[in-house]
Amino acid sequence: MSARWLASLVVVLVAGCHAKGSTACDGNGACALDCGAGIDAPANEGQQHVDEPTVVSYAANPPASGPHWPAWQEPWGAYPNGLPRERWMHNLEHGGVVLLYHCPSGCDDDVAELTTLRDATAVDRFNEQRVLIVPDASMPHRVAAVAWGWRWQGEVVDLPAIRCFIDARYDRAPESIP
Repeated sequence: MSARWLASLVVVLVAGCHAKGSTACDGNGACALDCGAGIDAPANEGQQHVDEPTVVSYAANPPASGPHWPAWQEPWGAYPNGLPRERWMHNLEHGGVVLLYHCPSGCDDDVAELTTLRDATAVDRFNEQRVLIVPDASMPHRVAAVAWGWRWQGEVVDLPAIRCFIDARYDRAPESIP
């Protein structure tokens, strides 16, 4: 276990929505805006199902809503070989969070930190950790966290901001079931 990994775990365990902690994040989960810079809520692109393998052109990059394939990715976890956006979009519709990375020259440390965030996410009432980790070569930033209707984007893994974002947006979607 490296010192960096251990330090990342400590940060994850103590981070949160600061003054508006995850327990105070009710209603529509807009407290995600309290998690720091890099958070936005792009225009809703709908949630209709389209036949696989239809390719969808999303207005937002990365998208946080929109048409998607009717089958979703199970099990939740890391997919280092990637997943089509049309697949993981269905995971968002079911209350999950997708942690994305774009590192043309490699970023093992970033992926390790994202994995630490995922691993520190408590299982929910369905005994699931609804978090995916996926590379995305099409996004404009190095790292992103996406939930239904919301996203955080940055050039480094900001553990407190991403943890806060997960706490604020997890299980807040049109079909919040696993």
